[in-house]
Amino acid sequence: MEEYRERSALRDAREAVEVVIGAAEVMARWQHLQRAAQEEVKSLAKEPIVISADNQAQRAAMASGIVYRTVYERTMIDVPGDPYQLAWSAANGELMRIAIDVPTKLMIFDGRAAFVPLMSASVEPAALVITSGTLLGVLNWVFETVWAGAVPFPATENTLGPEDRRLLSLIIAGYTDRAIGKQFGLSHRTVQRRVRQLTRLAGVETRLQLVWHAAKHDWL
Repeated sequence: MEEYRERSALRDAREAVEVVIGAAEVMARWQHLQRAAQEEVKSLAKEPIVISADNQAQRAAMASGIVYRTVYERTMIDVPGDPYQLAWSAANGELMRIAIDVPTKLMIFDGRAAFVPLMSASVEPAALVITSGTLLGVLNWVFETVWAGAVPFPATENTLGPEDRRLLSLIIAGYTDRAIGKQFGLSHRTVQRRVRQLTRLAGVETRLQLVWHAAKHDWL
């Protein structure tokens, strides 16, 4: 009985993880999973992107009402010319967020199947398809954790309240955190927390980058 259980566990593990090898095979499996989705597709996206950005399966799925939630690594929105068609995705209802770092490329379909590309310049394209087990639960948790820590994109001046815009104006004017705190009646620590929230919203890391982003995107 113990031997049977061990063999059964190994068989279940092999059935839970499918290895797909070859560019054409990876593309076909990726498109098939999108067409089979019924409710939601969750993605973590980062460079390099090998699969074409002209994703007809996504277009068809979104047109049929499938919800797409994607966290993009910040470097992808800084690429000139919008090669990943993020403007189209945003205009057609994709729920988008950005994070400074994304741990892995990942797509999850209805919470029941995960697609993990394994791209490398030195080997043939491959991917893992996980359909059950602990690993699938972990990947769902990874996505939701990254999503919760990411910021909405595109962020506009409408994302900011009047106090946020006033805080930005004081930062640009050269006020220190303590001076800003006196203007708002806030503690030094609270001002620092508010500034960190704004840098996350802008998808940047420093105050100088925040000022540049605010000026470029008409946040004031």
